[in-house]
This record gives sequence, structure tokens and C-alpha cells, in this order.
Amino acid sequence: MAEQMDLAGLSWRRLQAVDGSNLSAAELKHLVEPAAVHMLPRGVIGCFLSHRRFWEKVQEEGHSCAVVLEDDVEVMPGFSSAVRDYLSELPPAWDVCLLGALGCAHPDGILAEGFLNPLMAVYLGGTRRCRKVSDRLFVPRKPGGTHAYAVSQRGASKLLRLLPKASFHVDLVAWHSALPLALYAVHPFIAFQDTTKPSTLVDGSSVGGVRSLHWLDMTQLMVGGGTRQSWAHVFAEPLLRVPGGLLITVGRHQLALGLGLAIGSALHVSSNGLVRLTGKLLLGLVGSFAIAIWAGVRWLVHLSLAAAAEAQRAMEHEHTRCSGTV
Repeated sequence: MAEQMDLAGLSWRRLQAVDGSNLSAAELKHLVEPAAVHMLPRGVIGCFLSHRRFWEKVQEEGHSCAVVLEDDVEVMPGFSSAVRDYLSELPPAWDVCLLGALGCAHPDGILAEGFLNPLMAVYLGGTRRCRKVSDRLFVPRKPGGTHAYAVSQRGASKLLRLLPKASFHVDLVAWHSALPLALYAVHPFIAFQDTTKPSTLVDGSSVGGVRSLHWLDMTQLMVGGGTRQSWAHVFAEPLLRVPGGLLITVGRHQLALGLGLAIGSALHVSSNGLVRLTGKLLLGLVGSFAIAIWAGVRWLVHLSLAAAAEAQRAMEHEHTRCSGTV
């Protein structure tokens, strides 16, 4: 990363990330939603708090805007000049501009977003209307990823007030359509996350992921939508951590559902009544498992949005009070 920054001619500095596994009980209580303490891996919590630390630096040091690049990002040639050009085209009241993204982040909308991304958007909720602002800027429908983005002073202050505590994946909460954030993205992207490498959000190399299937290298199979995200990276993404230690990733979730549906369906067509009953019970269990995981994910997102809504009401009340005083 340092070599890339130097070659791009950028003035940069390294910001120490937050190691979620080293947080004390007091820090977890102060910085993390209680449910998230028990239901998220520490890597996800650390990632969220690392970006909050970046927003704090932008606010404290009075930068009009700043760019954050994560360690596993690859910037395109001409990155420095492209950033300046894009920033000059943004509307005056912008908060965040994604220089690279995952998920549903293509100016041509759903038809250009690949197969998986629209399904994940429905699963997670919180989409916005995709629209082009110019030939090179657009409002993304359901973006993910925090590997490369610019944030304004106003945007950093707003994010700090709206997201006081870590509650889920920072990108899926911060870029959620429910937040009153002036969010834009560039096209084409000028930075990409190296998703051929294992996820850093979980301990170990590729915990819960599927990196290869015999002859098929999943790190080289892309999801689509112009994001360069590999299927291996998708499968290794953590969803929830069951109290007690079991980590449920996208890969483990899909594997459990696939095996359960296959076995349950096979038993269900048996001529033996007891076997058929076992199949029905297994299919019911699989359905309950899928609903429980979905509900857990949506609940954690809801906690963040509820806190953001409360913060927004406080901001509006303060603005009204100040206006009345004047």
C-alpha cells in the first residue's frame, strides 16, 4: 500500500486500526451495541470502530475532505488526478463519495449488477433509487465496501453522530438508504478491493469460506457488477456469531441450507411414512434456521438505524432550538 501511495504521488499517513479482539469489557460496553458484542466477530467490530476513528480524525483536524484506503486496496493508474477531478464535480452538499465499492453499485442499475448482488440487496434491505448525476458520478442502489471512499467534513461529523456505536458491518449500516447521507459513487471505479485474499473480518485465513472446489478456484470466479468481488470473498463474509463461539459465514450458511434442503427433499419423497416425516421435520428445521439468521442480521441493522434515527431527531431538535433562539 505504501508503495502504491508513493507512486500515485499522494500525501498520506497510516492510521492505526482498532483490533476488536483487544477491546476490554469496558470499551465494548461503551463503543458497541450490547447485542453486537455477543453476535458479531471481533474483526467486524474492529473494522467499524476503525472507520469511526478515521471520521474522528477528519473532524478533529478540520479537513475539508479526506480519502480512506484500506490495506487490501488496489488503486488504478492516475488515481490522484482522478480523485481531484471527481471531487470537483460533486455537488456542494456531498457527504461521501465511493471511489470503489461492492454490491449493487453500477450506474446502469439492476440489469448491470450481476446475479448475486440484487439478491443480497433484497436480503439485507435498504436500497435507494439508482440515478446518474453526471457521466462519471451516480447515486448507487445498495453499495457495500469501505475499501476506498472520500468523506467531507460535514459527512464525517454526520456519520459520527448517526452511528455512535458499532452494531454490524460498517458499510452495510453507514451506506444504508435510511441514513440522511448525501452518498455518491464514481464510474468507473478507480480503486478495487483485492477479494482474492481471505477476509480480514474473521480470525484465521478463510474461516467459513470456500476457496476452491477441486478444479475450480473460487478466488478467480467473480460475482459480477463491475466490482471485482470474488465468490471466495463472499463465502468468507461473516453474518453472525452464535453466542458460544460458532461463526456463521455466508459460506457456512449456504452450505447448511443446501445440504438440509437436499437431504430433506430426498427423504420427503420416500414411500416410508417415518422417513417422510423425518424429511418434513428437516425441511422445517432448515426453513427455521434460514429465517432465524435473516432475522438476526436485520435486527442488528435495525439497532443501528434506530440509533441513527434518534440522533437525527436530536440534531433536528437542536437546529430548531437554535433557530428559535436566533
